[in-house]
Amino acid sequence: GGVFGYPSDKKNVNGKLRLLYEAAPMGFIMEQAGGKATTGTEPIHDLQPKSVHQRVPTYLGSPEDVDELVAMLK
Repeated sequence: GGVFGYPSDKKNVNGKLRLLYEAAPMGFIMEQAGGKATTGTEPIHDLQPKSVHQRVPTYLGSPEDVDELVAMLK
């Protein structure tokens, strides 16, 4: 169990992981394994890249754990 999280912070307000090279591939694998991948506000697979190096906050884990985390972030 557990959640992998790489949130945004004051220094990296858009997160640190790059959408196309890191967040989306890990999110795809996680979802294929039955888990969830989110930015905290929307599923990673729903994002349309705005630039090649776009960065996003990333949370990956079991559906129950990620849903609980997202509820706490609101």
